[in-house]
Amino acid sequence: MRPEQKNVFCKNLIKAVVFIIKTEKMLSLNDSVLIGVSGGPDSVALLDILCVLAGDFNLKLAIAHLNHGLRKTESDKDADFVASLAEKAGLPCYIKKADVFSYQKNNRLSLEEAARDVRYDFFKDLLKTHAFNKIALGHQANDNAELILMYLLRGSGPLGITGIPPVRDQIIRPLIEIKKNDILLYLKYKNIQFRLDKSNRDLRHTRNRIRHQLIPDLQKHYNPKIISALNRLGKITRAEDNWQGNIIDDIFKACLLNQSSGKISLSIIKLADIHLAARRRIIRKAIYAIKGDLKRITAGHVDAVCSLITKHRLKSRLNLPGGIIIIRQDRQLFIKTNALAENFINPHWEQHFQLNSLPFSLHFLKEANAWLRFSETRVDNLPDIRKTGPNIAFFDSAKIIFPLKARSLKLGDRFSPLGMRGSQKIKKFFINNKISESARKKAFILQDQEHIIWLVGYRIAQSAKITITSKSVLKAEFFLA
Repeated sequence: MRPEQKNVFCKNLIKAVVFIIKTEKMLSLNDSVLIGVSGGPDSVALLDILCVLAGDFNLKLAIAHLNHGLRKTESDKDADFVASLAEKAGLPCYIKKADVFSYQKNNRLSLEEAARDVRYDFFKDLLKTHAFNKIALGHQANDNAELILMYLLRGSGPLGITGIPPVRDQIIRPLIEIKKNDILLYLKYKNIQFRLDKSNRDLRHTRNRIRHQLIPDLQKHYNPKIISALNRLGKITRAEDNWQGNIIDDIFKACLLNQSSGKISLSIIKLADIHLAARRRIIRKAIYAIKGDLKRITAGHVDAVCSLITKHRLKSRLNLPGGIIIIRQDRQLFIKTNALAENFINPHWEQHFQLNSLPFSLHFLKEANAWLRFSETRVDNLPDIRKTGPNIAFFDSAKIIFPLKARSLKLGDRFSPLGMRGSQKIKKFFINNKISESARKKAFILQDQEHIIWLVGYRIAQSAKITITSKSVLKAEFFLA
């Protein structure tokens, strides 16, 4: 292909991306965009295209890369490569190394789920600390087709086959309708280097078998345009899902009897009187409202809940993944968190310490019937921290964003315990450390403007720990009244 033809191809691909951006309303003038760059072809192409478009949209760009360490030295090479891309582009670059294996073990997740959680937490932290308002990721049409096909094979409902959303909250995917081959040609014609992850060819993983075996077979023997067909299916289903979701909101309100922290009750009579499709959506909506997500909640789980509604038994119960309990009692269906979670959640209280620094202060916490005392010292004046006991904590003052507040626990609270990478639910911390239910009921936390820094009496947060570079130290002491 002649150079002018290559230039035309690259310009047309950029025009296609601009069309996606405008159609899905991904970008506005003066947006600050954090680009997730792994070093692979998709994210490298995304970086180049957004650099081309930066002037048109007056974008502020930066690069983020999580070194998950899963491929040891190769992961380090990826991070170095991304840093070199940032230097060439003249863009700020934020690189973090994380221990995904430990996070996976502590949270009992699959490796893929753990890597995703750690990566997205990293991106969201950067959004807050550096005032970005968008995260751009390099998912493309082949990724979307593979995911839709994987959900089809699992027997997913309509929500599963909507595919990867082009926009979700602050996350945008400008390449979502661009095919992989076109991205590779774009990089080839512009002579842009990238790195390849050899683990993407490991056929032990279902996703890789779909990518390298099933889709090529479908293209060869059934439909050469299977990628486009699956993306079209996802787009149609997503539009219908959005439309139906708006309708379900009114039906959900009609079925709702009561909603409080950690519990929803629905009318059995009204649920039984609506179409099965609407009933399924209402159940999913209720579970989402309590759980915060629908991870590991399958169509089979939802149908099992629906069966409680139509059966004549007046009392029955189901346990779902994620600590969700479904109870039918007479004419009500209760969706709530498990007893273990409820047992340590007390009526909410919080107390603010409206100070910009804490040279010395003493505070009585009425709801906890306890005192908190704060003082500051230098790191060279510290005692042996290992011998001070759990009711005294030391923090690097420079890592704290004042003012502070103490508060009761909330359902779903997470923090990063000292010695652990990533975050963990406080409920999980209690389970792992065999904290009694009576002790959980009395527990409370200390937090700064952004993070929990101390599960009081148990563990400080990794992010606030003292290091060899620390200078000023905040000391906090907890004692019962």
